[in-house]
Amino acid sequence: MGFVFGSRRVLQDSSAILCPDFTEYELLKNKYPNQRVEYFPNGVDIEKFGKKPHSLKRVFQIKEESFLMTIVGRIDPQKNQSFILELMPRLIASIPNIHLLIVGPV
Repeated sequence: MGFVFGSRRVLQDSSAILCPDFTEYELLKNKYPNQRVEYFPNGVDIEKFGKKPHSLKRVFQIKEESFLMTIVGRIDPQKNQSFILELMPRLIASIPNIHLLIVGPV
């Protein structure tokens, strides 16, 4: 079906390729030297947003040394937040002081 719809040419025909992973960025930069390939990492700038006077840990009475994992986004089967819920027992086994906060419209 890739031949019929031209899906194999998607990257070649794109105006730009955005890569959230640096390894992928390097690979595609070499593979498509004439394409605009940009490294566009996911995540949050910890220096800018990491510590606030009214932290979520204080709001939810979570110890400061605990690990707070936060997922922000529309709560929807397409986003697959249920995967992290299935994974939580294994995460708790390896990181006992982990807490999960899921935020978003349903």
